Amino acid sequence: MHIKTLDNYNFNIPLLVNEVIDIIDRVGLHEHHKQISLKHTKDVRYGDNWYQGTGSLKYSFAGESNPKERIEADLKQSNFTELNKEIKDLYLAEVYNTIAKDFNIGRYRIMAMQHKKVMSIHTDTSKRIHIPLVTNENCLMMIERQIYHMPADGHAYLADTTKPHTAFNADHKLLRLHLLFDLY
Repeated sequence: MHIKTLDNYNFNIPLLVNEVIDIIDRVGLHEHHKQISLKHTKDVRYGDNWYQGTGSLKYSFAGESNPKERIEADLKQSNFTELNKEIKDLYLAEVYNTIAKDFNIGRYRIMAMQHKKVMSIHTDTSKRIHIPLVTNENCLMMIERQIYHMPADGHAYLADTTKPHTAFNADHKLLRLHLLFDLY
């Protein structure tokens, strides 16, 4: 099994969805990655605090006007030590602190996937924890050719993303939203 339900967690999904939608409305999803970073490094050299942890740890896009132009970054999960100060009084911080009692967390992100989209098959350098916020039976993850659905039931899910995997949103209109915790 490549995805394990972490039954010891039961988070308030409606409250998380409200906070995440508010942040998306105020900040906006990264134009290329469709993510918002909730943690950043002490020295935010490679982007601002809402977007530094989006996309690759090895490079960042120099500008949205030329998304093929990249700046080498070479960051590590352990570099992401700072929770965004704008979430410190939100339930999002409480959820982070709860998970952080049991796991070493690098990046902490809001990840959106638009309807009728799929990611390329890839591997990550570490496992990840997902908390699905908005999903349905048409939002799936494939790890080593096994298909999984993670419901938005308040649980966290540990996914072995060091194996070849992809995610897809095969719905006609739903915006899939997950909280994502990169482990190290």
